Amino acid sequence: MRASAVISAAAVILGGAYASASVIEYREIFPNATTGNINASTAGWYLGVGNLTPLGSGADFGVSNAAGRPADAVPVNSGPTDPLATGFLGHWGSKQSSTNYLFFTDEHQFDLASKPLESISWYQGNSGYWEVHVALRIDGDWYISVDSFTQNSSMGLVSNFPTQAELKQLNFDTASWATMNADLSQGSITDLPTTGTLEAYGLVIYSPTTTIRFDTFTITVVPEPTAGLAGLAMAGMFVMRRRRS
Repeated sequence: MRASAVISAAAVILGGAYASASVIEYREIFPNATTGNINASTAGWYLGVGNLTPLGSGADFGVSNAAGRPADAVPVNSGPTDPLATGFLGHWGSKQSSTNYLFFTDEHQFDLASKPLESISWYQGNSGYWEVHVALRIDGDWYISVDSFTQNSSMGLVSNFPTQAELKQLNFDTASWATMNADLSQGSITDLPTTGTLEAYGLVIYSPTTTIRFDTFTITVVPEPTAGLAGLAMAGMFVMRRRRS
């Protein structure tokens, strides 16, 4: 068999493997091993109320010590890193009327050219049916997903979160984007940059009125094909050596 045929066959196999694989680049499980709520900034997360000014603490929001979902998730590139602690991020106090709320973090930044975004997922257990959008800051500019995610069934009791929190996921191959205005509203429709540094990310909730809860915020990326390319090179060298001998 010719070297080109071997390499072509290997490329098809490896290409299929990389098309279906994904890598978790970031996962925040909001651990809280204390006996009460803790500041959101302890987990590296912040809140913007109607604007981009970050608030790291407050009497009506933070990381709850109640059970989150799922119970077996482990942190990736986030902190604190206690995999046994329970917890989720929430805002349980009164809300400003007709105001958008942004929960975000900048604790893990990475290059988009080498780690293309694949998906962002989370569990949410809101007590209302407001729109939830993904927000990203790339090279200083904020973007917001046109796609929104509402609660299918309103969740009132915090004790129901471990079993009733709903999994939501945004897939980047089908998502639409817009610029995000200073008041956290949607601006102009635009393409999301595929290069640059992903500096911050989180969720925008449109005009909530009661309790917000979410957990296990996860970003997956497309893996770099370095290992695959090395494998192709080795296959080609092996076949060429066989032919020479």
